[in-house]
Amino acid sequence: MVIGVGASTVLAVLTSLSIPTSVVLGLLVGLVGATTTLQIDTLLRLEKRFSADDSRLMLLKEIERAPEMLPSLTAIAAATAEALERHADHEEFSGATHDTIETARAQLAGLADGRMVLEDGNTRWMMARLAGCQHSVLATSVDGDLNWWLSPSGQAYLAVNAQLCSSNVVVQRIFLVSQHDAALRDVLDAQVRAGVQVLVLHPTQPIPAALMRNFAIYDEAYLVEDEVNALGSVTGYLHSRNVTDVNDAVRAFERLRTLSQPYVPNAAPSVATATPAPPAAVPSPSAP
Repeated sequence: MVIGVGASTVLAVLTSLSIPTSVVLGLLVGLVGATTTLQIDTLLRLEKRFSADDSRLMLLKEIERAPEMLPSLTAIAAATAEALERHADHEEFSGATHDTIETARAQLAGLADGRMVLEDGNTRWMMARLAGCQHSVLATSVDGDLNWWLSPSGQAYLAVNAQLCSSNVVVQRIFLVSQHDAALRDVLDAQVRAGVQVLVLHPTQPIPAALMRNFAIYDEAYLVEDEVNALGSVTGYLHSRNVTDVNDAVRAFERLRTLSQPYVPNAAPSVATATPAPPAAVPSPSAP
């Protein structure tokens, strides 16, 4: 408004003087340009302010969906602001702050999709999910599991398998092994004694690399699977109740089952039933 009044006053003065029209028009164009520039700058500032206000409103709206998280979110925001202010002139620290927030955002997005990754050795939730099974356990086991089955953790896991089998929960496990020896047969015999339906993929049976997976599916609704690095070492455990993940694992298990044979205790390593009988049907689980 002030700019408009000033421009009008200047034009009025110039018009009252004996100044060529071309000069007046030139000044007019200049004033219009300056006014337009100021208006655009004002609009951009307002847009930025409105955008910030929208972000704040969105933040408040999201917090209202989980009000119990307000103290934690407030503490996170305060710690983030403090770190950025203190280390504004140190790129490595400010960058690490941004990376930490982005990592947390990605992990929370995964949780929203029904996925989480636990560190190697953390079997707490796997044991809890196993103990709560009501219908079925569909699982695979690879070469690297042999020592684990003989460890206290593996023995505890097998004991829960036995309890489930005694409660009419169907437990099927396919062993994907590169060779059959006495140590493996001891593990397989222990599984059979626990009531597990054991199948073995013969070492000479070709298998697509995509099917070489180590997982357990609980009630066809919850997946736990090893995550491995390029060297094949386990780096963590994927826990997923994402329908796409679970269904993909079920299809992989069904494919592996067609390539495997039931294990026959006390038989020679290569001996299986001449015409393998299909494993008992898995009862359909109730909706999760």
